[in-house]
Amino acid sequence: MAETCHRQYLTTVREDYEGIVMDKWMGLSESTQGSRPYYKLLIEKSDGDRFRASVTEDEYQRCQVGMKITNVKGQLEFFKRPQESGVHRNGSN
Repeated sequence: MAETCHRQYLTTVREDYEGIVMDKWMGLSESTQGSRPYYKLLIEKSDGDRFRASVTEDEYQRCQVGMKITNVKGQLEFFKRPQESGVHRNGSN
């Protein structure tokens, strides 16, 4: 499940997505029955839109800021992005 940030409103998005993990954080949700951790990612799509996605603890541990993320039918995949080599296209530095 993902939450879309649009101005100051959050709405639930139930669709596939692809983007880059811009930030990640965890917190505690507290109730009268105790505390429970939650895990969130801030994802930026190619069009510049950003949204928050809830993930499991395992998914949170596997991902790193800067990774590409895809969600297809609820299945998350993380991909390391290729590093810039510092070499320009014409071969000069």
